[in-house]
Amino acid sequence: MEEGVVLLVAVLAIVAGVFAPVLLYSWRYKKAPPDKAMVVYGRSATLTEGYRIIIGGARFIVPVLEEYAFIPLDVRNLELAIKGVQTNTAARGAEVDVRAIAQVKVSNDPELLDVAAGQLLHKTDEEINEIAAKALEGQIYHVFSALTLEQIDGDREGTAQRIQEKAAAVLKEMGMEVRSFAIRKIEWE
Repeated sequence: MEEGVVLLVAVLAIVAGVFAPVLLYSWRYKKAPPDKAMVVYGRSATLTEGYRIIIGGARFIVPVLEEYAFIPLDVRNLELAIKGVQTNTAARGAEVDVRAIAQVKVSNDPELLDVAAGQLLHKTDEEINEIAAKALEGQIYHVFSALTLEQIDGDREGTAQRIQEKAAAVLKEMGMEVRSFAIRKIEWE
């Protein structure tokens, strides 16, 4: 009877010795899908930044020494409704309400993704959307303040292009890019 118990304990120890490392490895082996960037941070024996960004790959995350988080790379549709935007007051300005739509995303470009890791890591989707929307809103105010109502209404596409170009520069500093921007509606009294 004692030999059976000893044999059972020995077999269990061997099985645990084989499967425990496999379970640990599978528990800490993380995959990054193509629509997300996995930022692995922590120890930096060979890294100058202290983090590594992985898209569409996988990596073993060293327990205790490393941690990871994801940044979404998907396209975001933002609907903007801004009231009381002031047009050029020097040339008979007016207050207008603007409705616009934009598509923005965190950039896949390695340099911009580094910036995004520093600016947007651990932000929720809602927070990222709000950051992008506020940047676009600021550029709408900026562009509209330099144009007359006639210029805006006469060339909506050109006005939208100016806003997109200015917003692109601002969002680039956060690691994001503007895919498209369109003015849907301008209303005034």
